[in-house]
Amino acid sequence: MIEQFENKNEKLFFSIWRNCYLKNEIIKSMRLLKQNEFKLFFRLEDLRRYKYRDYLCGIVIAENKEIQKNDIPDNGGIPFNCSFIPNTVKELHFDRIYSNLICFEKLPTSIDTINNYYYENRYKPKVAVTPSIKTLIFTKYQGKITNETIPNTVETLIFGKNWKMFIAKILPDSLTHLILTINHPFNSQDENKYFLPKFLKTLQINSDLIGIKKDMLSNTIENLTLNIYNENPIEKQSIPNSVKNLNLTISGYKTKLLISNEILPKSLQKLLIKNVGFIYIENDSFKFTNNLTELNLIGSQFNDDLIKDLLPPSLLILKLSKCFNKPIYLNSFPNNLIHLEFGKMFNHPILPSVLPSSLTFLKLSDHFNQKIFRTSFPINLKSLIFGELSSNFNQIIEPNILPQSITYLDFYCPNYKYIIDTPNILPSSLITLVRSNSIKHLITENALPITLKFIKY
Repeated sequence: MIEQFENKNEKLFFSIWRNCYLKNEIIKSMRLLKQNEFKLFFRLEDLRRYKYRDYLCGIVIAENKEIQKNDIPDNGGIPFNCSFIPNTVKELHFDRIYSNLICFEKLPTSIDTINNYYYENRYKPKVAVTPSIKTLIFTKYQGKITNETIPNTVETLIFGKNWKMFIAKILPDSLTHLILTINHPFNSQDENKYFLPKFLKTLQINSDLIGIKKDMLSNTIENLTLNIYNENPIEKQSIPNSVKNLNLTISGYKTKLLISNEILPKSLQKLLIKNVGFIYIENDSFKFTNNLTELNLIGSQFNDDLIKDLLPPSLLILKLSKCFNKPIYLNSFPNNLIHLEFGKMFNHPILPSVLPSSLTFLKLSDHFNQKIFRTSFPINLKSLIFGELSSNFNQIIEPNILPQSITYLDFYCPNYKYIIDTPNILPSSLITLVRSNSIKHLITENALPITLKFIKY
């Protein structure tokens, strides 16, 4: 029965598609939908008169004039009526302060996002945000938040960089995503001024964070982003065990972050640390949690030895810091690792069998300039990159040294001086080769494998 139904649908589609008129109408509608996915209007009147309003999915209202006192009716009514906004619109963006004068109760229920939502009591608008609004973005808001500002149906709340006010205890429990960008340090110890909802899933604080203390954050938070500006600002056991993804940015050269098992929750699966300060591990007994699958230290100052069992067997992706320049040995990396990136400074030999056989992606550092041995790289490697933009690598590559499994090779090494002119130096399965213009004469046509499809510079 299902096959018969599918066959009938296919026949119906092709019969319609063969009709030139219907085909052209379908193509026209698809083109209009793409062109009107997001549209800018400088006047509300332009929106009202727009011929293809019914194809709009998102609109920006950027009327370039200030609201005058005479624009507001004496009865406190709403000067702008947006009942002409079609039911296809999902996002509504305002460039200025007009959103506090829009009659939200007349907006179509299809709208779930309002950007630059602005509510100010001096205009006395009769505002009733529809229950369909799930996301509010205060891009340029600098007013006072009251119980009437944020409806209790909102799930995502974003405060932009112009936000200067403190948050009172009026955020609705419906919130699951909260992003704060504040122009002054965030002091979590001032409980009278800050309040975080109990059922958050995602919390992002972009302000300089003075301190996080125990029991401040809800144990429902799974995604947490913090900007730290203080010495040891994270109190032990202050990050809930519910957190799976943790992004930490450390600001200030004197800022230090202690990494310990009492700081990082056991539930952690992804950890990203960026800083201009310092990271140090509590002691040799520290181990990253066994649930960790991704560790990104690329923007940090991390330069500790990768001792045995420091990295958990669950780890799949590892991005080491630009400062990392320590020797690597057997058991430095977990056996299941598939993605490894060195930072800028690493320049130590990669001895045979040190890298795990599971590795499929390897990015070396800009400073790497060491002899490559026959089994330096795993036999299952698919992608090999020498450095970020300009590698210092200048070592002879002998035939059959690079794994034959490699399909992508980024050999952008402007300092390389050796001729590659014989088969089997480049992997036999190579599909894409990236090289610098300064060495293109060193790689002869005879050395290129027959599988090669793309050469990039």
